[in-house]
Amino acid sequence: MSKHEFFRKNSDVFVFALVLGIALAIGITTWATSIGSNVSVTGTLTSTGAATLSSTLSVTGASTLGSASLTYGSSTSLTATAGTWLATAGGSVGVGTTSPGTLFAVHGGGYFGNNLFVGGTLTSTSSIASTFPYASTTAFSVSGSASTTALVVGSGTSLGGIVSDYCTIPSTTIAATTTGYAVCTPATLGLVRINDRILVTATSSLYDNFIIRAASSTAADTISVELLNTGSVLATGTTTNSVNTGRNSFNFWAFR
Repeated sequence: MSKHEFFRKNSDVFVFALVLGIALAIGITTWATSIGSNVSVTGTLTSTGAATLSSTLSVTGASTLGSASLTYGSSTSLTATAGTWLATAGGSVGVGTTSPGTLFAVHGGGYFGNNLFVGGTLTSTSSIASTFPYASTTAFSVSGSASTTALVVGSGTSLGGIVSDYCTIPSTTIAATTTGYAVCTPATLGLVRINDRILVTATSSLYDNFIIRAASSTAADTISVELLNTGSVLATGTTTNSVNTGRNSFNFWAFR
């Protein structure tokens, strides 16, 4: 029997053997779920399916991961070119620390080149004053004491501080159509300094014929209030022409 006749009569056997060999090769590649020893690759290692590592994976060169789930990962450089999700099922993300105390903890400085939106409260525990070259808010609340060396509202002069309280003047006599001065003593001492810029408003106890013309801090804890007695004033159906201010309280704000 010639070789051609032999292969022709046994072609089915050879085809079956070839298909079986290919299936076994694919099966061995597909069914292998673990490798018991170390694997070293000097070129490119490609995995088209899921890969589970029970120990450490060390990559000395660049590594590209289409999608990876890392229970714990350590790297000297990590670059993401698409969306990245961290700590979605629990745990925390730390930058500059291996023991973050909150969901996202940064131990060190940070920089935002665009807007920063905070959906909750913003709390500062540092004893060093924060610096805001420009800040915009609809509400600002301070639970303790707050200080500033220069506060600018609008385009006016910068302010080093603002204090508010009330002060009291003794009964002072001022003739009609003349001005007089009364010393207003703050209820809380130590607030007003000399040369502070003072704004005062009268309470309802001041007679209608008196008008506040000016106020200034002439000494520490001393506010000088200039009053004008306009003479007779008809207010709410009553003529007022008192020459005595009576004992009055004023609300004041001191700017420095």
